[in-house]
Amino acid sequence: MNSIDLNTVFEFAEKKIQDMESLSSEDTQIALEKLNELKDISNSKESRKNCWSKIGPIFKWLADKSVELAIAFMPIISQVLNKM
Repeated sequence: MNSIDLNTVFEFAEKKIQDMESLSSEDTQIALEKLNELKDISNSKESRKNCWSKIGPIFKWLADKSVELAIAFMPIISQVLNKM
């Protein structure tokens, strides 16, 4: 997947998160911060092992959240992992 496609996926997820009525403004802000962390990881030139060590905590955080939020994040996580 090229960077334009990945950027589109990030933009779609950001919009989806911002539109989630089930999230408080604080939860929305945290979710967007996690999304930015994933964007930084995807742009990183670090090894797969180092990238995975950074994605792991995001998975743990996401496991405690709503299914709706997980659905917004999973395509991105999948694409980031495929890119590595």
